[in-house]
Amino acid sequence: MSFIRRKINRGFIGPALILRDRLFPPKSVVRSEDDQRKVDEATKGLTLYHLWTCPFCARTRRVIKQLSLNIELRDINKIQNKKDLVKGSGQSKVPCLKIMDEHGTVTWLRESHNIIRYLQDRFSG
Repeated sequence: MSFIRRKINRGFIGPALILRDRLFPPKSVVRSEDDQRKVDEATKGLTLYHLWTCPFCARTRRVIKQLSLNIELRDINKIQNKKDLVKGSGQSKVPCLKIMDEHGTVTWLRESHNIIRYLQDRFSG
């Protein structure tokens, strides 16, 4: 993606999506306390590396909110978060979902559409 296009996306589109989400928050899935507790347990190993003004990250965060998922968010504007992302995944591209399974094995999932599909497949309905 060109430098100018990236600046337009992060400078105008990203903030517009953030404003939309604040003015019109997405409807969240409602689960029983027991079901939500199970989902919260299943999301303990998930961390989303993102930028607040990235429109692809905003779209991913919106789906996380819609699915009522308790996923740790790490903004890569913080130097340590960016270092952790690059060290673990080899790139600083966001959004990127870090998936740690019960055995401690880590998988890095890139691209908003892949992350959204993974979360919907795992946590919808």
